[in-house]
Amino acid sequence: MGSARVLVLAALVIVSVPIANRPADAAGFDCKRAKSLVEKQICGVPVFSKQDGEIASLYTRTLAVLSKDDVTALREEQRAWVKQREECEDMIHGDPVIMADVLACIRQLMGERKERLQAIFDRKQYFKQD
Repeated sequence: MGSARVLVLAALVIVSVPIANRPADAAGFDCKRAKSLVEKQICGVPVFSKQDGEIASLYTRTLAVLSKDDVTALREEQRAWVKQREECEDMIHGDPVIMADVLACIRQLMGERKERLQAIFDRKQYFKQD
């Protein structure tokens, strides 16, 4: 990555994280410790921050209704999903840098993850009632 592109990317990340306007506890992780571009985008975009908090809450609730083996499998799945979400950074392109594809990638993966966790949770809750 050229030095000009790195500088533009760094400036974009700094500008896109409005610290004063974001809720401190909305994301599912501590935004003060956000390191990657994707984490900084999640913290800087209120819709993503809220959705990440919802995913974290749903993940925790889902773990609580699973068997030990299923918990292990879901944790592995979650780690793989986080890794995949971080790969959205690879969608940066253009000079000047264009972030639209990165944001679309994050939006898509977060939506899919929320749906997946909700389906697992709902299925376990349904069978638990029987």
